Amino acid sequence: MGTTIETTQFVGMDFDNPNLNMQGIAEGFGARTEKIESLQSIGQVLQRAHAHQGPSFLVIDREP
Repeated sequence: MGTTIETTQFVGMDFDNPNLNMQGIAEGFGARTEKIESLQSIGQVLQRAHAHQGPSFLVIDREP
């Protein structure tokens, strides 16, 4: 029979199983957070992150 990626559960390997608020966790550690909304905004977001005196956590949605 065998297994496939689609039918196998990888607990702890994804951020939604269990559901984790990674942005909230980063903010709790004092990081500046920002979501990258489009490909065109990447340069500006990276400039702000680099200019910030401290850690930055950038959120990139890879799936709709």
